[in-house]
Amino acid sequence: MASDIKIERIIRTKRKTIALQITDEATLVVKAPLHLKDDAIIEVVKRHRRWIEKKKIEINSREPRFSKKEFVNGEGFLYLGRHYKLTIIDNQESPLIFENGFFPVKRCIAESKAGIY
Repeated sequence: MASDIKIERIIRTKRKTIALQITDEATLVVKAPLHLKDDAIIEVVKRHRRWIEKKKIEINSREPRFSKKEFVNGEGFLYLGRHYKLTIIDNQESPLIFENGFFPVKRCIAESKAGIY
């Protein structure tokens, strides 16, 4: 739209200023006043082109937020905001429980779920 800078979304609200937001997916979202013309938005995006490109590069160079999980002994999982480790066991009555700071999972279940996350 603005000389090869793609605007993912324009959000028009009752505001007086324009806000440029680079999302976690490195896309540009513009928040603009209700009655501001598209040409004015494009001009603002053009003026801030270097900043937009710099932020997109920063976001794309970050480590991924979520890493692929494996169902192996010691693999860490977040649960209610805390990090816990998985324990593979051979006998278990219920499919998944939380016990003493671990998630014990029956071996056959862990092997069948491999690659899901």
